[in-house]
Amino acid sequence: MMKLDNSTFELGKMAVTEKAQGKKIGKKLLLTSIGFAVEEGAKKVVLSTHPKLTAAVNLYQSIGFKRINMPKVSTYKRAVFMMELDLTTG
Repeated sequence: MMKLDNSTFELGKMAVTEKAQGKKIGKKLLLTSIGFAVEEGAKKVVLSTHPKLTAAVNLYQSIGFKRINMPKVSTYKRAVFMMELDLTTG
């Protein structure tokens, strides 16, 4: 997790080895990361991703992330869109 400002954290690149996939490890990593952001006072978590990463996008959506507009300037060359999780709603 990277702190972007006082209310926003960004989930950096997260990966699970092919051998470990399908064991809910990605979900545990994601939830632990979100928990850290909450403890640090975050109001939202954002991430950049690509539609080819179907399993990852499905995981993010299952947790409550919503697609948002990509900023005109991005540090990620291969990212196509961003997603955001609003931590202020129940």
